[in-house]
Amino acid sequence: RWEPQVGAAFLAFALLPVLASGRGMQAAVATAAGSSGSDSDGKHPGKEQFLQFLIPSGGRYEYLGVSFTALADDASFFEANPAGSAGLSRGEVALFHHSQIHDSHTETVSFARRTQNTGYGASVRAFSSESDLKSFFGGNSGGNKNGGHQGKQGKGFVAIANASHTFCGQYRFKGVSFGCNFKMGFRKGKTDSHVTVAGDLGLRAAFSVAKNFGSNEPNMHVGLVLKNAGISVKTNSCQVEHLNPAIAVGFAYRPVYAFLFSLGLQQTLTKRESPVCSVGFMFFCTQHVTLLASAACEGGAYALSGGAEIRIGSFHLDMGYRYDQI
Repeated sequence: RWEPQVGAAFLAFALLPVLASGRGMQAAVATAAGSSGSDSDGKHPGKEQFLQFLIPSGGRYEYLGVSFTALADDASFFEANPAGSAGLSRGEVALFHHSQIHDSHTETVSFARRTQNTGYGASVRAFSSESDLKSFFGGNSGGNKNGGHQGKQGKGFVAIANASHTFCGQYRFKGVSFGCNFKMGFRKGKTDSHVTVAGDLGLRAAFSVAKNFGSNEPNMHVGLVLKNAGISVKTNSCQVEHLNPAIAVGFAYRPVYAFLFSLGLQQTLTKRESPVCSVGFMFFCTQHVTLLASAACEGGAYALSGGAEIRIGSFHLDMGYRYDQI
């Protein structure tokens, strides 16, 4: 049976005008602060590759980061592990609003469903700069002449199509799921525009191991993902650039009903960069409230995030904050 889940925080916050300070709510719901991915010499990764493939849009992936690679059990699996749709317990419809301070605003609509052992879904994301959104609401977009509010990513969209399947499912061993994403994006910046095509491949295994609570759901997950293998083409010069794909591995275990911890490691393949190491925690306080937190590091940079998930029937409300220097 398909029961839709809606990241209902979008309904409360997505239509709010941007505050004069530039602070918005990254949601369904979360607020992002930090360096927004800029490196020390002022260059931004979005100028060399499609940054929107790297920024979480919301859901549990927003709060757990790379450590969500193995779990991948809500509508944000599109960004964590494409095999996640084959393990969903119900169909999901999600609306996410994501805001980076002094940068961009992103609206995401996602749908995913599982039919027996096969999962499938689609996600569409539109993003724009902070100045574009202020102008839309009647604000003065030209007030900051240094371009600090123009956003590093410009505006554009990302579309993702997903399919996955679970093999060899048993009673305690829930099987191995294989999934893939096909992603296409368009970004219009200040000086150039990009059309990007990429794909993800993911594996996810689920087990019931030393479980001290009654549930049919598995309590241990292992995941492996190849992310963002593809190309980006500059539309004005037809220059082709390869993206920077990455390999991510993850592990998640829920020993008791009230607590889950997860680990993740992500390493880029074509550039010499330090791996991203992440640890995440989920605290199931009540039947309706879950708290999430994670910490990640990459060399000397780090990211911290925390959030809350409130469940009311088939509706989920996510709210949180993320500070990210990675």
